[in-house]
Formats: sequence, C-alpha cells, structure tokens
Amino acid sequence: MSFESSLRVLELMKQLNLAEIDPVHMVGFIQILDEMDGVYTPVMRKGRSESVRAGDVANRFGGPMTQALQRHCGDVFQYWARCKRAALLYDWIHGTSVDMIESRFSTTPYGGSIEYGTIISIADTTRFHLRSAHQVLSTLFPDQSEFMMALDELMRRLEFGLPSGAIPLTEMPLALDRGEYLALYAAGCATGDDVKRLSVGKLTECVGASVAALLRPDEPT
Repeated sequence: MSFESSLRVLELMKQLNLAEIDPVHMVGFIQILDEMDGVYTPVMRKGRSESVRAGDVANRFGGPMTQALQRHCGDVFQYWARCKRAALLYDWIHGTSVDMIESRFSTTPYGGSIEYGTIISIADTTRFHLRSAHQVLSTLFPDQSEFMMALDELMRRLEFGLPSGAIPLTEMPLALDRGEYLALYAAGCATGDDVKRLSVGKLTECVGASVAALLRPDEPT
C-alpha cells in the first residue's frame, strides 16, 4: 500500500469509533484506495444505469458508506465502480451464490458485466490491501485487539467467500470448494465435528459422492 493510501486510511479511521463500527465496513472503506481504483471493475459507461450501485451500498452498509466512497474520487464512474466492488464483496462474504452476484451486478451482457474471475480478482486485491491496512491500524490503535482479530477473520471471509459462521469449516483437513462449504453450512454444519455427525446421505447431498467418500472413507456412500 502506497504512502498516499496509508494516509487515506489514517484520515478515515481517525474519524471513526472502532468500538462501534462493524469490521465488515472495512471492505467498503478499502475501496477508496488508489490501488483498488486500479482493479478492473466493469462499469457501464453509457447512461446512468450504474447509479443504482450507490443504493446497493446504502442497503448493505448504510448511508455513510456512500459518502465515504466519494472521497478522493475522480469522476462518477470511479464512484460507481467503488460502490459496485463494495456491494458485491458484501454479498460474497455473506455467502450469496456466484450466479446471483453475477446477475445482480451485471448491467448488460455487453457492458458492466461481472464474472466469477472478476469477483475473485476484486476479493483477492481487497484482501491484500486490507492486510496492509491491518498493519497500519494495529500500530495506530494498539488497544483495539478485538477489532484487529475481526479483521483477521474478514480476510479469511474474503478468501473463501463465506459468512463468519462457516469459516471454521475451512479448518477441516480436506479442502472443499465454496459451494460445498456453503451447502454444509446450510445443512447446519459450523465445524468439522458437525460434518462428522451428518448422515452419509445428507453429506453426499451437500458435497457429492466422491468428496463424501474422502470425508468418510470407512462408510459406504
């Protein structure tokens, strides 16, 4: 993260009460950085159809975030791109399906279209710069250990695209794909021990026969 971006983070965070702010809001705040403005973000540049992105942000983060994303903004398209990234990442870390995210944030098939690779690129770059911001903030706010721990979890949520409650599933010895983690979570599993208690039939329904066989090698699937 550049020195200029570090200053932007400090400027913004000094105005906030970390004891009251939801750490998830950092996903939005990070979008004001120059480095994030450089991430490819498909935005329809004809008409004002992308103006709905400000509403998407307000619905997910609240009105103040729409104002924060206007800081150091070059033009309205840059602003809409920031809003688009923030809103789709919010859905990503809350477990919304990729198909739904693509449909929700693609303006047309020919302009402003969001694809899986775009989501991953935005999530990975946000996670990378959030790690840098974490280092800056931990120095500035040494007494906010709980907030910093929440940022650690947030970076994992960005990596896997999972809600907070599903993150312990990623600690299982066998790595699964996002859809499998979400299916297990929807089935009531929050830990590897919960997965062990699933019936073989339900496990197979969630992750498929081949993965179920790897998870339960001693049981017929």
